[in-house]
Amino acid sequence: MAPYVVKGKSLAQSGFGFKATFRHHLIWAGIKELMIVNVEPRSAAKKAGLEVGEKILQIRDVKVDGLGIGELKREFERPSANGMIRLTIQAKDSAATRIVELQFSEPSARIPKASEPNQ
Repeated sequence: MAPYVVKGKSLAQSGFGFKATFRHHLIWAGIKELMIVNVEPRSAAKKAGLEVGEKILQIRDVKVDGLGIGELKREFERPSANGMIRLTIQAKDSAATRIVELQFSEPSARIPKASEPNQ
């Protein structure tokens, strides 16, 4: 099955937001999980089937568990040969996973700042 593709100008305008929780509640201890916390209606993210409560397990081939904030940012900003960023998504309340690909039209897929809508 082909992965769903979420197209947007940038991560900040992709139609969904996520929140990191940290090991032992300490930012320096690394990320424990990335949880999708909002999905905008009628967005590409909604059409791709993203739902609040789902988890992002991997970005490209890198597991989220244990990443630092800088490493997370680099994974979203690192260019790829095909212009896609592959996410492994775990369904809410299930062990089932699927692939969703992000495709941005802006050169940098920077992580939104706290003041921006998708954090």
